[in-house]
Amino acid sequence: TNQATIAGAKGALLSTAITAPIVLLSARKFEWVRKNIKPTGRAILVCFPAVGTFFVVADKSILKSARDTSLARIQN
Repeated sequence: TNQATIAGAKGALLSTAITAPIVLLSARKFEWVRKNIKPTGRAILVCFPAVGTFFVVADKSILKSARDTSLARIQN
């Protein structure tokens, strides 16, 4: 599970690195975004993909570990 946490954190970091510049630059470039999406909303737009990515990657890592453990028990 420690490996799953690290993998999830790496995925969340990558997701944030991809979404944050897009959200922040669009807030500066487009007048509509600046007027209609408050700073809290912009923060949520950056954070939600990171949280989702963390849980998906961590869950996949845990399932892979469980599958590998089950296969090892069957082979022994």
